[in-house]
Amino acid sequence: MQLGTTQEKLKAVGVETVAVVNTPQERARLYFKYRPARVLLAADPEAETHRAFGVPAGVIVEDESATSWPQSATMGQFLAAKVNPTGELPEALPEPEAAAELNRREGFQPTEIDQQIEAAHGTQLAGHFLMDREGSSGGGRSRPPSGLTSSASSRATRRSCARPAASRELRMCPGNAGS
Repeated sequence: MQLGTTQEKLKAVGVETVAVVNTPQERARLYFKYRPARVLLAADPEAETHRAFGVPAGVIVEDESATSWPQSATMGQFLAAKVNPTGELPEALPEPEAAAELNRREGFQPTEIDQQIEAAHGTQLAGHFLMDREGSSGGGRSRPPSGLTSSASSRATRRSCARPAASRELRMCPGNAGS
């Protein structure tokens, strides 16, 4: 996992890493029970942290002239972007196909909650930020998700930041950070 590798390098110089997933705490715990993360995790089902840090959600638009990848794209452009986020697939596939295949391989059947998460946050982009102890950002960048969906239970895309937004208490997912 890229974030886990980065976390190890940052920890060596005294920097802590927190990953925020936009899924209910119960679903995040279930997902990370089977796919442990090496970073401290927080659940923010409404993606308030993402918005507070200015991380955009992508938008599917009809008019190709109105697109600005990755913030907006036509459905055709979205489907033309192929992914193989974990390297498990023999080749990169359009996101919906890749998600379906990885879910099939893992025996994962999305629940109603997972479908609600996907409907609410399926186009959420990921952001990486470095922050000092006072919470000031040293700058950040947004990028298209490296995972398949924003749903933690069907291939979580981890979002990292140094601390949650001051106005929002996040539910931590204890027991998921470790070596």
